[in-house]
Amino acid sequence: MIRIAGIIPFTTIDFPENLATVIFCQGCPFRCPFCHNPELQKGTEGSSYSWESVCDFLTERWKKLDGVVFSGGEPLIQQNIEQAIVTVKNMGYKVAVHTNGFYPEKLKKI
Repeated sequence: MIRIAGIIPFTTIDFPENLATVIFCQGCPFRCPFCHNPELQKGTEGSSYSWESVCDFLTERWKKLDGVVFSGGEPLIQQNIEQAIVTVKNMGYKVAVHTNGFYPEKLKKI
């Protein structure tokens, strides 16, 4: 569904006032020299996590976490990010997206 490079299973800082997990998506249209995740920019590496394994993880964490943060790279570069967000919301989680704003129409839609 989406290309996932890594996961932080528990964070108290990436989604203010919420206990959350962070999903790092692969790919970014920018090549900023100061990027804190430069290895995610190209997005050509094989995905480290399947979407199914992420959903299984979130099912296990239900009622222990409040939300899910989609970060990256640039999460909105993912073709199926809207579907992934809907899936996570339907699981009962709040959703945050850390974006560089490159896709304003996609951001507005979600």
